[in-house]
Amino acid sequence: MVKKIYLLICFWLLVLGTYGQDIITRTDGVEIKAQELEVKPGQVSFKLFQVPDTLVYQISVQDVQTIKMADGSVRTFNSPGTASEKKNTPFNYETQSGRNMLLFYPLDLVYANATLAYERIARSGKMGFRVPVSFGLSKEFQNNFNEFRRNTRLGVGLEINYYPFGQGRLQYYFGSALGFRTYQLLYYTSINSPNGPQPQEHTMKAQMYSLAFRNGVYYQVSRHFILSADAGLGYRIFQEPQRPDGYYPENRDQMFLPVNFHLGFRF
Repeated sequence: MVKKIYLLICFWLLVLGTYGQDIITRTDGVEIKAQELEVKPGQVSFKLFQVPDTLVYQISVQDVQTIKMADGSVRTFNSPGTASEKKNTPFNYETQSGRNMLLFYPLDLVYANATLAYERIARSGKMGFRVPVSFGLSKEFQNNFNEFRRNTRLGVGLEINYYPFGQGRLQYYFGSALGFRTYQLLYYTSINSPNGPQPQEHTMKAQMYSLAFRNGVYYQVSRHFILSADAGLGYRIFQEPQRPDGYYPENRDQMFLPVNFHLGFRF
């Protein structure tokens, strides 16, 4: 009697554990345990089974072979296909694109800066976190007060991008960007010498903070190559030491219009 009760309890736990579970079988043979599944035209939305989060995942119906529902019914979408058929299947930019991007900012070369960025796309495909890093390439500083771009030593930032329509070959995004930059201030003072007054060069370190909001688009040229551009509105805050010569004006906090163009590699 005890053995029968034990078996009954085990069977009940097994049924309880599988209740509400749908199984998505992809065309590559991988099975996904899902719940709250919804089949839409062109895609399937679902949550992972028994995972305590609220993320909703999406998969193209082109990548789905079958869906076994919790009630036992099976819905068929695509057959696995032969190796040659898979080879000729076009690349799906929505579901097969990598979640990592390396980006280069060619416009920064105008100011003798080199900027590279890394962006990680969230699993949902709708959020991206980007970290740009800039290095000053110029060995000669400018003494004009607004030449902080050319006098850059190091710059870092954090950008959060939102992709409202997810990932794809051509997509729109918007987001915010925080930036920090160190640069050199250059000025001259006069010193006496046997040949008369001579200019003496001085450098001082300064910092700039920025916050910007941007809109942009990206186009995935191929499986790995990306072109993107964005523009927006931002505000800069300068922290500069006082130069002894009042001839040199200070950079004042100001609004600015950020415009960027990117060449990227996605993997």
